[in-house]
Amino acid sequence: MKHFRIIIIILMGSFLLTTTSCVEVKFSEEEQVYPAIDFENIQEIKIYSHSLKNSKKIIDSDRVDLFKKYFNDSSNYYKKELVKLNDKKPIYVLTFIDESKTTKLYVHPTAEKNKIELAFFDDLNPDDPKKFRKYNRFYMTDELLELLGNESN
Repeated sequence: MKHFRIIIIILMGSFLLTTTSCVEVKFSEEEQVYPAIDFENIQEIKIYSHSLKNSKKIIDSDRVDLFKKYFNDSSNYYKKELVKLNDKKPIYVLTFIDESKTTKLYVHPTAEKNKIELAFFDDLNPDDPKKFRKYNRFYMTDELLELLGNESN
């Protein structure tokens, strides 16, 4: 029985040593990926707030134009940065609707001041709907949160 315990301890120790030395977990930074949204043809925007658990539809052209202006302004993007791992859940979901396409953007907070992360899935392939869809991410200024907060009220 004494030898049996020693063998188990040796086996467990070698297993732990093997698994911890072979596993290299690396969360690398990635290039930002931007969605192909034709903001000029956006007719409607739906906003879902996770904290309020409610949705709001924006169809008024003046209010839709505020969002178009924000997304078309290149100074609102952090194009030179790499996207880092972010484990924060989305606080809003924006759905942009035009005649031919619907795109959802997930708005995540970041640890950095004045910056938010937006994310979207690759388009669904109708020929292979079970195919993996990458979660693409990019950074923008947090001025979007003010726009969203104004719409949530």
